[in-house]
Amino acid sequence: MAAAALSLALAGTAMAYTPPQAPDINIPDLPNQEVERFKVTLNGSQGSTFNFAVDIPNAGCSVHSEGRLTEDWKFARGRGVIVEFRRIKGTHTVFLERKGHPPGDVSFATPGTVIRTASGFWDELGPAPCRGHHEFSVTDCDRKIPAKADMRFIWAKGKLTMEPTSKSIQRKNPAAACGSGADNIDGLSWEYPFLAKQKGKLPAKQVFGKRKHLVVPLDAGHPILPLRQGSFIVEKEQFGGDARLVLSRLRD
Repeated sequence: MAAAALSLALAGTAMAYTPPQAPDINIPDLPNQEVERFKVTLNGSQGSTFNFAVDIPNAGCSVHSEGRLTEDWKFARGRGVIVEFRRIKGTHTVFLERKGHPPGDVSFATPGTVIRTASGFWDELGPAPCRGHHEFSVTDCDRKIPAKADMRFIWAKGKLTMEPTSKSIQRKNPAAACGSGADNIDGLSWEYPFLAKQKGKLPAKQVFGKRKHLVVPLDAGHPILPLRQGSFIVEKEQFGGDARLVLSRLRD
């Protein structure tokens, strides 16, 4: 019962992020357009760290628990993605699309790997049937597991954003076995894919310039979620991520 109480105390703290759907954009095919095409090469990573401490007083068995969960996702894409920037001449209107995809769809798959670690314990204190000290299971942790996510690009006002598609958010965590099962911490934090937006500067003058290769550093910043504290729990969660995007100009 104490383990169930622990799960209930933490279940309300997990948060979910659902990215917006790709906009329904019809890119006009007009004769007075400037068009620049680029091959995409991408290497990046994102990471998550979750720490918590719980104290649940109970007339029968009281519970004290502490734990830490981390996930590290590395991804890359090196071929098969060509994007097109289209600008109506004499205006600042720029459209971005992926060659061979429907208008407005600039999504692409990113193969990679994810590694998850878990550590911690819970103590069920009191006379029998209280179960005493219990370590979280980590037998399925610290393994590099193949993982794939779907991302998409958005360009606006000289900035390029890379964010996950809704399909990625719905994909099951391939490393969920680490820290899962009875009396463990799986499901308490944001699981993989814990994807956040990454942004970088990409001015239109570079896109429609002459440079053959454009290097765009992307960064999710280092957002630290505020310390959340309730009657029984103290927890802290941190995310970060960055990527290196290279756009290689293609000539007709």
